[in-house]
Amino acid sequence: MATRAGRIDEAFTLFSRAIGINPQVPELHMGMAAACHAAGRLEEAASRCAEAARVRPDYAEAHLEQGNVLMELNRPADAVPCYRRAVTSRPDYMQGLVNLGRTLYGLGKPEEAIEAWQQAQAADPRHPLPAMNLGIAFVRQGRHKEAIEQLQRALALAPGSVDVLTNLAKAYVAAEDILQALQTTWRALAISETQDAKAVFVECLRRFRFTADMPELRGAVARAVTEAWARLDDFNAAATDLAKHDAALAQCVARVVQAWPRRLAGDELWTTSERAAICADPLLRALMESAPVCDLDIERFLTCARRETLEDARATAPGGTVEPALLAFRCALARQSFLNEYVHPWDAEEAGKVAQLRQLLLDALAAQTEPPALWLAALGAYEPLHQLPPAQTLNAKTEPLKGLIDQQVSEPLEEMRLRATIRALTPIHDAISLAVRDQYEHNPYPRWAKLPLPAEPDTIEGALRTLFPSLPAGSATRDRCDVLIAGCGTGHCAIEAARRYRGARVLAVDLSLTSLCYAMRKTRELAITNIDYAQADILRLDALEQTFDVIEAGGVLHHLDDPFAGWRVLLGLLRPGGFMYLGLYSSLGRQHIVAVRQMIAERGYRSTPDDIRRFREQLVAEGERSDIGRLWQSPDFFNMSGCRDLCFHVQEHRLSIPQIKTFLDENGLTFIGFVVDPRSQNEVESQFPNEGELDRWHRHETAHPNMFSGQYHFWLQKPQRKAD
Repeated sequence: MATRAGRIDEAFTLFSRAIGINPQVPELHMGMAAACHAAGRLEEAASRCAEAARVRPDYAEAHLEQGNVLMELNRPADAVPCYRRAVTSRPDYMQGLVNLGRTLYGLGKPEEAIEAWQQAQAADPRHPLPAMNLGIAFVRQGRHKEAIEQLQRALALAPGSVDVLTNLAKAYVAAEDILQALQTTWRALAISETQDAKAVFVECLRRFRFTADMPELRGAVARAVTEAWARLDDFNAAATDLAKHDAALAQCVARVVQAWPRRLAGDELWTTSERAAICADPLLRALMESAPVCDLDIERFLTCARRETLEDARATAPGGTVEPALLAFRCALARQSFLNEYVHPWDAEEAGKVAQLRQLLLDALAAQTEPPALWLAALGAYEPLHQLPPAQTLNAKTEPLKGLIDQQVSEPLEEMRLRATIRALTPIHDAISLAVRDQYEHNPYPRWAKLPLPAEPDTIEGALRTLFPSLPAGSATRDRCDVLIAGCGTGHCAIEAARRYRGARVLAVDLSLTSLCYAMRKTRELAITNIDYAQADILRLDALEQTFDVIEAGGVLHHLDDPFAGWRVLLGLLRPGGFMYLGLYSSLGRQHIVAVRQMIAERGYRSTPDDIRRFREQLVAEGERSDIGRLWQSPDFFNMSGCRDLCFHVQEHRLSIPQIKTFLDENGLTFIGFVVDPRSQNEVESQFPNEGELDRWHRHETAHPNMFSGQYHFWLQKPQRKAD
């Protein structure tokens, strides 16, 4: 009673006195264990449970609780014997069997886990937990029909369970029944908007294509974008697709596309009612303010809307106003232009009018006259406002102008101030490294505005097991770890790593100060304190007097003069038993990029903003050539830095799986796996059951060259140091 009432000291006194009188009463030891647990003294709690079980060996609850405490202490291998003793003492102990299965599954023993859960289900057919756990395991094994049956059984037993609904939706996703998955997730979200349900909702969107408007989903999709339920790249296409099915926008877009390249304006662009509907659409606004809009047709509509905004601004006198909804749309349009780095085309006539508007703004600021908000929105749609000499005097206290000023003035000026605070960890002398640094100084990559909320931090091994359930149990189970992000760019990978691993201490390095300043500003904005940013060349990191438990280098090594030289440097910094994540370009998957790069060279396009805009327009005008049309599927095509990184990079190497395998073998490295969806993994394993992991993936990629059209994303492990 004292423990439950929170009087822990009193509980210790009472239980200690009672145990002193009669130490052979197991319930007293369990009471003391509960008090220790409540006080955070977990090791002592585990010992007390063990003592209770010693006094009464068939005390199933004592064995169970000892296992539970050991799990809290992150000792799953020690917990398994406790759970086994619990179910030996009581073979129909459903909770013991459930916990045993969960622990075995976490240790990479799915078949033993499934057996335990099946026994739990037989012990108590009315409890939903065994069915739900079986369903989750069957999804991972590609047994989709069985998974759905088990999860439907769990749902019948627990109709209002968000966890069951969410996992059932995951099973439908795995079975490619996306409409059913979307409807099931929608039911889960209506009960509670858990992080897991939000993630599954976004996964459904990523795989779904809207053929008509679904008004009931627009609000949820808009919030998914605004609140960053996942990385927007993962579902930008679906969200844009839904936005495009709005009746008013669809009509406007159709007119614009039909008239292109002539730019529409006024009533030709949109009627009064269409404009009102489009300006009031929360989904389109959310997309415009959150990430580059990745759709050619909407891009053309926004290009026309920008030109009309410029004309209206030039016709607006000081003191002039605009209706609030239209101003909000035009501020969002300026923010979209900043996010895509002004990649949308404009002609010489527009450039002249932009220059005139810029001078009007400068004159107003020089006279200390507040310029019309529309002037700022219009200019900000063509060039960033922080480039105005008196930009620091611009301010706004209310939306939508405040959001525009924050984005285009306050934040860039803050990044400029941060440049002096970033230390240089190594010199940069290599010619290719200098050229790559110059590219990213002008075009930091990737551009991002929002990151999803993190999951609960985990150990390295625990985090990896979410990707690779069969990962063998090892030593990476402690809470503290040192992480190197080699080539951190604008910081999203460093921030995600800092959130992903419990007790992580992250060193994030990059060549580009511009990228590092963006990363540091976003890190401070998110109140993250466990990342140290520094400027460095990967090729020089071998002089670093530090080693790491995890090294991540996604999309970096293939931009070095010799990718394998950089890889060897990073291996020297990885501790024995440590893990490494890499992203490398695929020779087969990038064949279309090779063709496009050849075309760029033949036509003499340079990597300047004007040439990149001309290149994009010419590419689109040439139609649906297969090597060209695939570019439009990449989000990178729809922003300046991304397009330069995708097609104009100063240095690019492409590798094959056999080359990767050779390097791994030569260095004694263990390949853990490609980061792919479970369905693809199961398909390849079943298709080539008698071949090694990399050999089977090479055969699969040879037959499906677009499988890794982005990059190879994979994890490896360095061997443990041999005992002396």
